[in-house]
Amino acid sequence: MFKRAAIFLSAFLLPIPAFSADPAPDGQLNFNRSVLRGSLGLRYWYSQSSYDISVDSSRSIDTDDRSAHSAELTFRLEDTTSNAFSRGYVGLGKNSGGEQSYYGRKSDSLKSTALKYITVDGGWQLAQWQPGNARLDGFVGYQYLSDHIIAKYSDDLFRIDNTWHAIRMGVAASGDFTDRFGWSADLAAVPWSYHQVQEATSAYTYGFEADAMLNVNLTPSWQMAMGGRYWWLKSDFQRTIIKHDDTYQRYGLLVEGKYNF
Repeated sequence: MFKRAAIFLSAFLLPIPAFSADPAPDGQLNFNRSVLRGSLGLRYWYSQSSYDISVDSSRSIDTDDRSAHSAELTFRLEDTTSNAFSRGYVGLGKNSGGEQSYYGRKSDSLKSTALKYITVDGGWQLAQWQPGNARLDGFVGYQYLSDHIIAKYSDDLFRIDNTWHAIRMGVAASGDFTDRFGWSADLAAVPWSYHQVQEATSAYTYGFEADAMLNVNLTPSWQMAMGGRYWWLKSDFQRTIIKHDDTYQRYGLLVEGKYNF
């Protein structure tokens, strides 16, 4: 399911070079190929997470203070003629540390697990202002997130496997303070997601995500940035005949270097 969704969204969201037709003095049409610009970058994300499960509105499992170090590959591609763009990032990290409480019983430790995620968005510029070269974009996208927890209780291991396939809708804003320093911010709602917890599937998942960065132009092509990110996802699902709901949070510090072309 994930492979098919990723292939479909990648093909759909990538901007296709367009041709614009302008009338010539002799009445013929001149076709001008659109201009593409974009960026490629590497990003580091230090994050912490929490994950809670409640049964019939009563908290039963708490997992807190898990740290993760993640590396990301980012891209952005924009058609300057239509102001359409696609962007995304692929991340891989490792969870460590943390603690869990299972119906009041404290875990001995949490094992290290992998953190994997992919986000692909596509959209258009909605507005642009001067001075400050500020712009506002709207976008819709897809996110895959895989995050697992393995807790040790004496000689027993308690495992929770979480996988999300989410739809994102939101706005992005960016601008310049000076010729060298700038800013960017994203705010995305998650109106729906397919969320699988072990063998159970959520009846409904929703949430929101936000990013904010401050950047500095080292050269006309190279840029460094620092900021933060926050994810919040909530799900309702039914396991056997008992209603469960869970809450997932992840937040942390971002550092990025990218090349603009």
